[in-house]
Amino acid sequence: MSQQNPDTRPANPEPRFPYRWPIVIIVFILIALMAFFYLVINRPGPVGTPTVTPTSPAAATPVGTPSPAGALVVPKRPSPPPGMLYNQSDFLPSDLGTLFPNFGPMGAENKDMEWVGWASEIRSFLNNAEKLQVRLLNGDLIAKPAIAGIMLTGGADATSSPSYGNGGVTWDYWADFTPRSVYDNMGVKTGYILDPGCGKTAVMPRYDDQRWQQALFAAVAQFGREYKNDPRLTAVEINSGFDGEPRFSKSVAGCNFDAAAEKIINHRDFDLFMYRMMDAYATAFDVDGDGKPDKPIYVHLFWDNKARAEYAISKGIGIKFNSLTDDANWFYNYDKNGNQESSGFGMMAIAYDLGPKTFLAFESGQPWKPYPDSFVWMSYLAALSAHPDFIDNYRSWTEGLLQQGGSAYEPDTPLNFIQRHLGVTLETTPDVWVALRDTEINQCDDKRCYTGYRGDWNFWLYRRDNLPENGTVVVGLENSKTWKEIPEAARNQIYARRARRTDEAHGQHYMSFDIDDGYPYVNLRPRSQPGGTASYEISIIYLDQGTDTMSLEYLDSAGTLHSAPLIKTNTRRFRRHTWQIDDAYFNNGLPGNTDFRINSNNDGDETIHLVMVRGTGDVSDRVSPTATKERTNTPVPPANTATATPRPPAVPTATDTPRPHPPSPTVTPTPNFGAEGTPQAEVLALQTQVADLSGRVGTVEKRQALLERLIDRMQTLIDQAISALTP
Repeated sequence: MSQQNPDTRPANPEPRFPYRWPIVIIVFILIALMAFFYLVINRPGPVGTPTVTPTSPAAATPVGTPSPAGALVVPKRPSPPPGMLYNQSDFLPSDLGTLFPNFGPMGAENKDMEWVGWASEIRSFLNNAEKLQVRLLNGDLIAKPAIAGIMLTGGADATSSPSYGNGGVTWDYWADFTPRSVYDNMGVKTGYILDPGCGKTAVMPRYDDQRWQQALFAAVAQFGREYKNDPRLTAVEINSGFDGEPRFSKSVAGCNFDAAAEKIINHRDFDLFMYRMMDAYATAFDVDGDGKPDKPIYVHLFWDNKARAEYAISKGIGIKFNSLTDDANWFYNYDKNGNQESSGFGMMAIAYDLGPKTFLAFESGQPWKPYPDSFVWMSYLAALSAHPDFIDNYRSWTEGLLQQGGSAYEPDTPLNFIQRHLGVTLETTPDVWVALRDTEINQCDDKRCYTGYRGDWNFWLYRRDNLPENGTVVVGLENSKTWKEIPEAARNQIYARRARRTDEAHGQHYMSFDIDDGYPYVNLRPRSQPGGTASYEISIIYLDQGTDTMSLEYLDSAGTLHSAPLIKTNTRRFRRHTWQIDDAYFNNGLPGNTDFRINSNNDGDETIHLVMVRGTGDVSDRVSPTATKERTNTPVPPANTATATPRPPAVPTATDTPRPHPPSPTVTPTPNFGAEGTPQAEVLALQTQVADLSGRVGTVEKRQALLERLIDRMQTLIDQAISALTP
């Protein structure tokens, strides 16, 4: 965002490139690329090559593994489900619009259709759902979205578990939902009985048996035949293991059923089963015959399932993470220097890296634990930072937040905030925001750190803490020394769980913020100027402690620094304040390419929980950027005192190829033609890559994917150069 405002340009503006002929060179190179594509890369492949079902991790993962150029082949996909909260395990489904109208729009999610009776359960589920409607935040009524999936095994007590395919065998824990007829045809009485020697037994389906798999895949095929064209079924979930999660057993009551299960089935066999099941679902819900599903499908994953996630993407299938929480040692993995580990393990690491390439959703934590509302709030913010299509949750989570601020249909309540940020893109989001926080989990061994995510929850707004006078201190961590900084009157507020404050004692009095360059309302002429339309609401949730001041600082289009004050009133509570700004020009003009900052004015520190920017105006004349900002703040090395034992991987996955770090934002063109960082230099680099395509990439499909990526980049550079040459 470095373009000048039209009103401040010289009368005879000079283009940023001194010559127009570079455009001719760029177009010529693009024509050469396209000719190379159609004559060499896009040649017809062998006819009649069959689709191979994976039979080993080596055979299963290459489709979803990044190419040497780092480009994951991402197939086309249908529209995601409507963005909203979905009532988890909504068997009826419920008419929450009548029973709890203040929840806001609520879809129905029922992944618990047992294999033994799924056909009648889904028929009843969809017949009831089509009688209901949900009211969107804008007042529109739509048919109730319904998401469903077939469950293979789940929790049950000793009295109910033998009611399925037990063949006269009894056990103490879990239920195997395999139909009795399947085991009869296999010539066995039931699933595998797990006996870890604790005096109790459990059951596990026969995941590794080809006959059992064939019966399941036949049911999946029937599922697809009957409902792939049914508009009442909004999306499908793949439930691979226990309670729909990607694991084949679960220990409980001091009994190590996992160890007993691992003596029967190994993790590689379960990986293969998951790959084959994704194949089955992709085929079953394929309408147009291209091998990809034409209805949104989500597979449940854990924090260490990156290889499975990449395979899902290659099949046109989305990913969904279980057990949402506000902070956990399985969110992100860092090396000893504080950098993201190249393997990319961690729930949030996978969600950030792969979520933009596919469907993405989250599931809330359990309803029976006494979670405080502040935990629920921060858990939702964690999920929203990855931009999911939807979140399904238990009703207790929604009820708690309803008590914190009123109806979801009222502006700026907690539920309204969550609902309006689901299923949006950078172009459609109502605003951008950042929740100021940090992790308190740093569990390190000699090689890596298993941690929470270090830094803020970013929603296309970023706090930059690597600038002079911008150091902050995280506060509000319960059971930590900083909890005492939260006044007693504020501790019951959901915003008290995490926040950051300035550190005037050490000369740190700024908090600087950078709006993502792709947000449509940046780089616009301010409303205060003739012909300008851009206006902004900048809101903060801050701790109103003391009677000192803070100021919002920003630049106008002439580069003049403006300061808008706020005087605190010492209510000792978290409060919201909104500045209405009509003269700001957000163009990365402040230090560190930031757009605005909060100044504590050196008269008392400021504690802030959340910052939000909402823009309005005519976006038709702005210059669209070519890349979005990176989400992370400067990595912080782990504390030397963190010596806790790291959490071991729950389910080892297939060997995974490391992904490179996401690219940095595109460098703005400069007048120095061909210099490093200019579009011309990048074009030459891309041309070199193309010339070496045949030698570096072994298959037609991968050559085509790489060249398509290069051509897209070329088109972006041409658009950028043309914009620069326009007076």
